[in-house]
Amino acid sequence: MHKRYRGRARGLTAAFATVVALGACSGMLDVTNPGAIVEDNLKDPIMVPAIVNGAIGEFQPAFDDAMFNGGLFTDELISLFTTISTTDLRNIDPSTSGAYTSLSVARGAADRGITQVTALLGDKASSNIDVARMSVYGGYSIVLLGEMYCSAAIDLSAAYSPAELFAQAISRFNNAVTVAAAAKAAGASAAAADSITNLANLGIARASLDLNDKTTAIAKAQLVPANFSFWVNHSSNSTREYNALGAENWVGHEYIGMDPNSFAGLNDPRIPQAATQVVVPFNTSFSIWLPYQPSEYSGYKPGTLVRIENYTSIRFADGLEAQYIAAEAQGPTAATLAFVNTRRAVGNQAPVTYSGDALLAELRDQKRRDFFLTATRLGDLQRYLKYYNVDNFPKGLWADGTSVYGTQTCMPLMNSETDNNPNIK
Repeated sequence: MHKRYRGRARGLTAAFATVVALGACSGMLDVTNPGAIVEDNLKDPIMVPAIVNGAIGEFQPAFDDAMFNGGLFTDELISLFTTISTTDLRNIDPSTSGAYTSLSVARGAADRGITQVTALLGDKASSNIDVARMSVYGGYSIVLLGEMYCSAAIDLSAAYSPAELFAQAISRFNNAVTVAAAAKAAGASAAAADSITNLANLGIARASLDLNDKTTAIAKAQLVPANFSFWVNHSSNSTREYNALGAENWVGHEYIGMDPNSFAGLNDPRIPQAATQVVVPFNTSFSIWLPYQPSEYSGYKPGTLVRIENYTSIRFADGLEAQYIAAEAQGPTAATLAFVNTRRAVGNQAPVTYSGDALLAELRDQKRRDFFLTATRLGDLQRYLKYYNVDNFPKGLWADGTSVYGTQTCMPLMNSETDNNPNIK
């Protein structure tokens, strides 16, 4: 088992401590802990920040799992490590969790958090900024489930299709917009309310594009400011807070590389690449192109190789993504060409004069460069295949020269769900 996952077991986080006093032993084991949270305190509105922080604390590692597994499943990453090579080969066994468990836990933490805060605050919950915040995190958890998995269940429901999941996510995003506006009117921080609103509108735009609802996608994407950004934060404080790639590819343990057929050799400053490969320590017959911090990572410096560390944070939503969503939905217009050439300039590429399908292909190429390792690629590839009949999934021989890529385009519902959920046949 990998170091990161060994130290960061999945499941519900123990948010509150309980103290068990064993009074039968003449007081020797009686415990007084003034820092413990007793049951009555759980009914106190003072607990709202702890509840929302718990929901955020579940989403951040879940996003990381989505980034890591989605990168392997698509054409972003390769790994010769046998325990995850089936993901890389797109030949996933349903016994493999991938990101399903952590995303489901994150979604559940957000939904339960809203229920708990509503019970604590009553009518005031409808204008509470934390309710809006948890609605957004719950929505993004569901979007990622819909973009990665062939189906998913919500609280022992029947298996929902991706389209049904995207609709559920949009409902949560709309709720976040409504509550954030009410919170702002009630005196909450305008900056916080606006940030949540922008994040929710971007979520609606993304999910709408996944549903091929281009009208809504454009309308919502255009509401997001170009300078908007939102981060998934990582830290060296605990294994739960690690960046997955920083935790996996530490010095002397490099075994996850950039896909040599898709992302290596682009000569693009947004995806830094060393001049030479790194020998895989546990299999010295293979070498990989080590991924360094791309442009959406916190330590990124154009023209500089910066290793991905445990504490490297990831920008998971921003105004640039909104521009890409609007451009894809609008199609091969003059505005799309101008936008593509702006992004090509960032990548030190000359402008083009493409139109039609060639322009859309170039838009897709620029997006993969701008959003390398940000948990967007799998949703993009599924959408391109479903609505445009463009198949950019890796094919043919795998990195070992003998294995062949499978044909999965989404991850199967895992056995722990199908075996334990009575509503899934």
